[in-house]
Amino acid sequence: MPSPSETAALPTIDRNTPVRSRPSRREPDALEPALPLTIITSYRSCFDWRLRQLWRYRDLISLFVWRDFVSIYKQTILGPAWHVIRPLITTFIFTVVFSRMAGLSTDGAPPFLFYMVGTVLWAYFSTCLDNTSKTFIANAALLGKVYFHRLVIPVSLVISNLIAFGI
Repeated sequence: MPSPSETAALPTIDRNTPVRSRPSRREPDALEPALPLTIITSYRSCFDWRLRQLWRYRDLISLFVWRDFVSIYKQTILGPAWHVIRPLITTFIFTVVFSRMAGLSTDGAPPFLFYMVGTVLWAYFSTCLDNTSKTFIANAALLGKVYFHRLVIPVSLVISNLIAFGI
């Protein structure tokens, strides 16, 4: 408890006067210069991907495409033939399950061709999406050592998947 002499020194609050949470702003003096207004904006738009810089790294893109293609099929017996075998097996299973067993119609299109187109397109899309989502984590050591355009690795993955799609 404060002593009576200490309580006399404390300010008293009149309950009739409003209490302000912040001090009011003072008006600037006529002789005082106004502070400059700083506006922070982005100097690049969201779609400025610096494609000219990406074009300068086209040799690196081709090396990454070669690296991805060789590393996937280096120790397999059938090699790139998996790009043909896997969709054929999947399409055969889809044709048997959906056309023969479930009896679903393909509106006059041959069922094997119908399911082959869907399987191949979906495999390309899902592989590209899956690989590009993991690319920065998988290549973190490379990205920390050397500077190059950050879109080089995802673009190289999409191109290597496009080659596999073409097979």
